[in-house]
Amino acid sequence: EAPDAPLTYHIEGPGQVLQKADGMVWIGTTEEPAGGFDLTTTDEAREGLMGRALRTMPCLSELSLVQQTACLRPVTPDRLPLVGRAPGWEGVYLATGGEKKGILLGPAMGQAIADLIIRGSTLIPVRPFGVERFLD
Repeated sequence: EAPDAPLTYHIEGPGQVLQKADGMVWIGTTEEPAGGFDLTTTDEAREGLMGRALRTMPCLSELSLVQQTACLRPVTPDRLPLVGRAPGWEGVYLATGGEKKGILLGPAMGQAIADLIIRGSTLIPVRPFGVERFLD
């Protein structure tokens, strides 16, 4: 829940604490491999996150937990994104696998895909990120 006084800092370290535009305080994150689309949350993850956050900002102990979520981030075996045409499919393109850096890579991945769709090529060097690297 939101504190009486808004947080004026985004704390980044072994985890992070930030306040979103709606006033809610978010504490995150863990990174755990999961198969499929498992959205199960764990007590261990919550306790670890809360412990680190409270050591950094003891004032958070006055707030109530509203929700615990599991956020899935696509990752490839080599931990690099997939960007480019889908082999064997006409008009299908891939822009995925950005993992936790997806929000940072998204604009370049989107531009590359838009270029490929509109122009048939892109100046962004996407060849190393093609799905072909997994076909052998």
